[in-house]
Order: sequence, then C-alpha cells, then structure tokens
Amino acid sequence: MLLPACSTVCGGCVGVERERAKAILLPELIRLIPKVIERNYQEMLARGGDCAKYVHEYGVEVMALNRHTLERLFYALFAPEEEYERFKSELEKEAAVQGVAAIRQGIPVNVVMAAITGMRICLFELVAETLLRVQNQVLSVSAYGIFCRLNEVMALRCQHFIHTYFSQQEEQMDHLHEQKISVIGHMAAGMAHELRNPLTSFQGFLKLMEESIRQDSMDSASFLAYIRICQDELKGLQELLSNFLIMARKQETAKKEVNVLGLKPIMQRIHDVSRHFAIEKDVNLRFGQMDDSICVRGVASYIEQVGLNILKNAVDAVSVGGQVNVEVLTDPDERVVRICFADNGAGMERDQLAHIFDPFYTTKEKGTGLGLAICRQLVTEMGGTIHVESQPGKGTRVIVELPRVEGRAQQ
Repeated sequence: MLLPACSTVCGGCVGVERERAKAILLPELIRLIPKVIERNYQEMLARGGDCAKYVHEYGVEVMALNRHTLERLFYALFAPEEEYERFKSELEKEAAVQGVAAIRQGIPVNVVMAAITGMRICLFELVAETLLRVQNQVLSVSAYGIFCRLNEVMALRCQHFIHTYFSQQEEQMDHLHEQKISVIGHMAAGMAHELRNPLTSFQGFLKLMEESIRQDSMDSASFLAYIRICQDELKGLQELLSNFLIMARKQETAKKEVNVLGLKPIMQRIHDVSRHFAIEKDVNLRFGQMDDSICVRGVASYIEQVGLNILKNAVDAVSVGGQVNVEVLTDPDERVVRICFADNGAGMERDQLAHIFDPFYTTKEKGTGLGLAICRQLVTEMGGTIHVESQPGKGTRVIVELPRVEGRAQQ
C-alpha cells in the first residue's frame, strides 16, 4: 500500500525514516528533472503560436532556471519542518520575482498559464510513477508526506507567480479599456488556477488508486479515504463555480428583486448561523441591540450572504478566544444604515488592503479570493457601499452601508 488514509510515526523515528526515504527516493527524483523539463519543453513547442515562440526565445534560460528550482524543490521534500518552511518562503519570493520578469519580457498570459500548469501536471505524473515504483521500499506515510509537500509547494509557486504577474500587468496599463481586459484576464487565469488545483489532485490520486488496484496493494479503508478527499475537492469546485456565476450574472436581473426590508430579522438569521462557526473556533461573537423599525432597500438573501461571508472571514482572522462584534448604526441626518463588523485579529498591511476586493486575491492559505469581491458586487447591486479599515496587530473593521427607507417592510 502506497498512501494510507492516515499513519502515525513516533516522534523519535521521524528523522530516521525521513533520511531513509531520502536515500531511496531523492536520487530517483533528481533523475526525473531532465525528463520533466524535456517533456514540458516539447509540449510547449507542440502548442505552436506564442508558446512555441516563447520556447525558442527563452527556452535555454527557462530550462536552466527550472532545473535549479526542481533540484531545490526535491531536496525540500525531505527537509525537516523548519527548513521546509524557509524553503516555502524563499519559493514565494522567487516566484514573485519571476512574475515581474515575465511581465517585463512581455510574455503573454496564455504562455504563462501553459508553462506553469504544464510543468505542474507533468511533475505530478512523473513523481506519482516514481512513488509507485518504489512503494515496497518506502513507508507509505513517507510517500504520502512527499506527495502532500509537492502539491503544497507547486500551488504556492503558481499562486505567487500569477498574482505578481497580474499585479505588474495592471500597473503597466494606461487606458481604461486595457484595464478592463486585464481584469477579465486576471479572473480567467485565477479561475483556471483554482480549477486546476483540485483537478491536478484528482489526477494524482486516481492514478495511484488505479495502479494500486491493478497491483492489489490497497485496502478498502485507504480507498475510501481517497474517495472522501476527491468528494471534498468536488464540493469546493461547486462552491467556486457558484460564486463565479454570481460574479458573472447581469445586474439587471438582480435589480428586480430589490425590496424594502426590515433589517432586524435578517440580522437575527445571520446571528443564528454565524454563532455556530464562532462556537466551533471558540470565538466570542457579540451582536449589538438594534431598533425594530430600521428598514433598508435590498435583497434579503444578498444581505445574509454578505454578512455571513464577512463574519466567516472575521472568525478565521482571530485567534481562539478572540472577539468579533457586529453593530447596526444609523444617523437621522443620513439616508444610510451602517452594518459594522469588527474583529481583534491580526489585521492587514496597506498593500493587502489595496487588493482586498480583487477577484482571486486572498490572504488565507486555502481561500479562493472570491468572497469579498462577491460581497462588493452584491452590496453595489443594492445601491450600497462596502469598505474595509484595518491595522496590523489591531484588527479589521468592515462597514456595509445600505440605503435606509422610512416605512413598512414588505412581507
């Protein structure tokens, strides 16, 4: 059996087993490097057009860079935890530098995506084959750890390269038309990246499952564990696609649904749902008192979705025992109602705040970056505004303003 559902190795044995796995697997992986690079090179040539032009122009330079990166990556797969974390940090910075270089060289987005995703898929296939070939020599817990690390570092490399690439691309655009094209390209690339992550995992796990069945080397518990992993990835894909459809739909349809609403029942529903994930993380969640007579113009389901999304972010941002407060504020001289969500979490830097509503930009390790972008769209469709205030170490405050209406709510 190559990869179990879970395995436990005593603390004193971890280092010994890691070195044993390294002695057996590292030479095999190092020998893969020329094969990975050559296959990626040939696939780019076969695509023709910009991809072939890119290979002819930068092929030698890129192959040398990839060879060096892959060699360091394979060594990091067997490194102790502290050294592995340093490698990830260095890899993020290097990917960002490469993203800047790609923009300065004028490399088109289709070439960037083909090069990154092609390399990643090729690497997963060849490493999976190698792990299967030596499965009788290496503990399955070690093979599983290597596969997980490989998936993590490749995802980090893709994420930081793509984010930097598009950030630099936006800075170079001078006209509104070009900026719109950039946003579309950014969203398309981000969507493709978010889709390819689970699809690449499917490909790796399904290949391992297929080979294990052929070799009669997998027990039913492990097989079921892989199925659950694939099911979780599919659920994430469904949520991503649902969110993307919300981003893409026409505003004209949404405007027909806008009504006069009593805000208190909506806030009560938000409280009832959000308290469950607050309790789960042991976070203190407090909703302030509000007047029964406050009415807004909006869509009830939109307000609930916005509130729950912001609260989920707030709960994720604070430590165990942290505080999240929700208040509804009104001013008799203004025609808006302010819903304020405040947490005492880590806060954000100014450069993070500048991109907080960008599609596919996220400060979370496993976030998609669509949540706040969707919140802004929904609030805008209701005629409101949303903005975020944050300071590092002091927490974050999200303020949603909705049009205030005098009169009775529609039932």
